[in-house]
Amino acid sequence: MRGYSGPKLVEPNKLAAMQKVLHGEMPLQETPRLANCTISKHAIICYEIKFFFNEDSRCIVSGQAYTELDFICCRCLRPFAHELKVTFLLAPVGHECNMLQVGECYDGIIMNKGSIFLPQVLEDELLLSLPLVLKHKDQNCTKAVVKRVGSEVRENQFQVLDSVIMKNEQGMGA
Repeated sequence: MRGYSGPKLVEPNKLAAMQKVLHGEMPLQETPRLANCTISKHAIICYEIKFFFNEDSRCIVSGQAYTELDFICCRCLRPFAHELKVTFLLAPVGHECNMLQVGECYDGIIMNKGSIFLPQVLEDELLLSLPLVLKHKDQNCTKAVVKRVGSEVRENQFQVLDSVIMKNEQGMGA
């Protein structure tokens, strides 16, 4: 697998002045935190990022990223492929105190000396798009069967807890 040849450190304001569009592919190894979450070894992250100034003359970084990674299902412990697609709209700022000036439709990103580290931006956005529980879709998972107790389905799993609380309250009142 060849290494990443695209820009790593970019200056959003300069690229926005040129209305630059960056697109390319990045190996998963450039995103170590994301790589540690998956069993994939040689995945590729495809991306397209546009730099421009909006109507308020604010620098905007608009982009999308796509990859397909393999994970271990939390229910059946078998591998499965999961597609990650993410779109983002970022407003770079020079300092943390400027984050309050970023509009609601943008996510703020703090620049370091006027630059952002592109692999980290893509990694952050892809990590945020991961599901909370990594698992197969129900129809593909061997453990996604509804469990029955005897011949009846439990209606409320907290019903036992309610009865214990009621008994405690009655015991305290006596």
